[in-house]
Amino acid sequence: MSLNFSLSTRRWLTISFIMTAVIFFHRSVLFRQDITFPWDFIGYHLPLATAYADAVDQRRLPLWDPFTYCGRPLLANPQTATFYPGMLLSVLPGRTGLLERLEWLSVFHIGLVGIFTYLLALRLHLSEYAALFAGLTFALGGFFVSQAQHLGMVLAAPWLVLSWLAILLPPGGRRIGLLAASWSMSFFAGFTAFTLMTMVATLLFAAIYAPRRQVIGDLGIAATLFIGMVLVQLGPSLEMLSQSVAKYRTDWLQSGGGLPPKALASLLMPDYFHVFSADSFRDTYDPTHLYEYSGIATILLAMLAVWHRSFRMFGLLLTCLILMLGEHTLVAKAIYWTASDFLKRGIYWYVFLAPFLLSLALLAAIGLQRWNDRYQLLACVVVLVDLTLVGSSRRLNSQYVIKELLVNAKRDPDLLGAVTRIRELSGDYRIDTAGDGLDLMSGAPILQWRAANGYDPLALERIIQVRLNAARGSRWGAYYEIEQPDSPALDWMSVRVILSSKPLHTARLQSAGEIAGHHIYINPYALARYRADNCIVSPVTESPNQIDLDVDCQYPSNLDTSEPFYSAWRARIDGQERPISIVHSAFRSLPLPSGKHHVSFQYSTSLIVKCMIISIICWSLCVPLLLRRD
Repeated sequence: MSLNFSLSTRRWLTISFIMTAVIFFHRSVLFRQDITFPWDFIGYHLPLATAYADAVDQRRLPLWDPFTYCGRPLLANPQTATFYPGMLLSVLPGRTGLLERLEWLSVFHIGLVGIFTYLLALRLHLSEYAALFAGLTFALGGFFVSQAQHLGMVLAAPWLVLSWLAILLPPGGRRIGLLAASWSMSFFAGFTAFTLMTMVATLLFAAIYAPRRQVIGDLGIAATLFIGMVLVQLGPSLEMLSQSVAKYRTDWLQSGGGLPPKALASLLMPDYFHVFSADSFRDTYDPTHLYEYSGIATILLAMLAVWHRSFRMFGLLLTCLILMLGEHTLVAKAIYWTASDFLKRGIYWYVFLAPFLLSLALLAAIGLQRWNDRYQLLACVVVLVDLTLVGSSRRLNSQYVIKELLVNAKRDPDLLGAVTRIRELSGDYRIDTAGDGLDLMSGAPILQWRAANGYDPLALERIIQVRLNAARGSRWGAYYEIEQPDSPALDWMSVRVILSSKPLHTARLQSAGEIAGHHIYINPYALARYRADNCIVSPVTESPNQIDLDVDCQYPSNLDTSEPFYSAWRARIDGQERPISIVHSAFRSLPLPSGKHHVSFQYSTSLIVKCMIISIICWSLCVPLLLRRD
């Protein structure tokens, strides 16, 4: 039997091998129910995806999450990834099995990164084995080992590579279409800062590898088309940003952040900072910012490429290194200080780790190109074994979920009983925590209880201001637990049940014993979520996107709520639209005339519809470009 495969067959076999290697690398996450990706994957992305899945299951638009932060925008939050095709396919079957589907979605995209890197290297005229080396190195290397928790970055990463590949296409329609589509998919993946980085990195790659006047025009047209294609997400997200604490992000970053230069030590010594062990790790930096290892062979081959004057890729590598270090370099600091406040909010210097390690993988593949096929194949085996042994199933990219409430609440009868009991105690009011764990609040969509707290870097500004009446912190914070249990802010947020890890010193709250190790307190002064003096308020129907009430008022009054004020909400009394005012700094209030009336609050889709029309038009222009043969 002959083993002389055709070129196309060999490439399909290589693509299959890369995907298989990635699946094997993440085998513990994919094939064990007690292990998943750590930290934000469960605590942030899974609750958002669950809220999205519930909306799809109930055949409604995912406009509003009523469970977190007294209520928050859902579709407008880009990290929900509402319009990303992979996320939509993941949520369509509902919440059952959602975590497993998200794990496969993430690993599939890491496999795509390896495949696209392989194709990019081939386009750079590297050999089959050198291109395979580049694909394995980037897909199994430091970026995805350290950043696996950030689903939005993982989903966006393939489109960084594909946009570089687009630059190497002939000038014209197909290149324009592929650039616009790659950037759009990156944006829909949910991490806007990664998309901004992708566009900047593509400009750098184009300046080095396509120094022709035509590329400037192609990039400009692609960027214009991209804005229209993503407007369906961009419009609502900008509306949310104007009312979110995210606009204060520059207060926190000050000089822009960035990876510490000492993190480069991990290029040679992967566990130099003991990031694989929670007990041994002592550094003040985030452990995910201290791991960049992509193989000893990769470093040696990259040095060989530089020795043989492969300066173009080396120049790209150094540029990405400077940007990755951010405030620790004068160049990046100067860029940050001269940028507008709007751009500053989107600059996350550390995400330039992705193009830095991509450039390193390609530079190493260029160095490998000088060897014969036998040694090139050996190098592929070495880097595959090295990266798998060092980085697979480590603390940075896997964790046990056997004790995770958000994953096991429905599997463990005791946990399910505790969640149900707490939900019953709160009734139509809300739940909050005092030193009792982030997951209880961030996971509210999963637990399906009304939480007054949450974790979200895009939290509504007014809600955070109310919470700061009961806690100490800065205006840009994403999460504040109760520190002052007797604060009237709890009443305004309709907080009825407070969970605490230890007994509270309080004059207003009533102890209700313990449930599953949590001290339970009842707030008898919590205000009803809908209330009006001298009126009978009767809820008719309530869904995340619309609330209908019947009111009967003896005298003119105000309908006060603990539902957050947000510009997309509209109010109608007997079908006539009325302006919404604000009560207690953050919540909706509506003047009521005397008599019997029907009141409706509805989340408006007018902005979304207008933006969607423009996006559909722009996508209809892009698709023919993708199908062209220039």
